[in-house]
Amino acid sequence: MREDCPCTRNCPRHGNCEECVANHRFKVPGVPACFFTPEGEKLHDRSFEALFRDRGLLPKDRD
Repeated sequence: MREDCPCTRNCPRHGNCEECVANHRFKVPGVPACFFTPEGEKLHDRSFEALFRDRGLLPKDRD
């Protein structure tokens, strides 16, 4: 159990990274909030595209 879990959601898997990732992989679409920076996590967009933008792998603005 991770005491310093960065996710701001209060759910039964909070702090249990293995359960959280498995839940997002098989039940809840999207990437867990803890993969994002604090700024990216506040946007509540859990898509892979949002994660890549948040981590600087894609440009922030799409034209």
